[in-house]
Amino acid sequence: MASQVSDILNAIASLPVTVDSETITAYNIDDSLNSVAQTPARIVFPLAGDNAGATGQARTLGNNPKMSIQWTFEDLMLYQGVIEGSGLTFALPKLVQYAGNYIDVLKSNMDLSLHGVYVTDFAPEFGTYEFPAGSGQFFFGCVFTLSIMETME
Repeated sequence: MASQVSDILNAIASLPVTVDSETITAYNIDDSLNSVAQTPARIVFPLAGDNAGATGQARTLGNNPKMSIQWTFEDLMLYQGVIEGSGLTFALPKLVQYAGNYIDVLKSNMDLSLHGVYVTDFAPEFGTYEFPAGSGQFFFGCVFTLSIMETME
């Protein structure tokens, strides 16, 4: 069985996360390298920061070899552009609402509807994010770092 990493990426992007009852459009990194059409928008990265990539472990139980891979993804939601003179507290109520909605959606989708896949850990972080990198365009947002275990036989 091959890895489902592409399916995992697409499953994360398809999570129906809302703010004010509006489902946030999600983009894979390939679709959003230069910009996003409008905010709010979500961008799903297949790897995360300094802890990028995956760790794997192969084990054999009798004649049934299994391999487990721990993937790390980031799901960045850009809520709106930073308004000069305003701080994060300006957007924080909507970001908190989003984080709560994300957790609710994730709670009922811990397997991402994929066999042998399970979200093992997640952490939201609120902040100001430059996107694309080096552009000078800053957005209030929330990034969820997701750890996902994939087991293959």
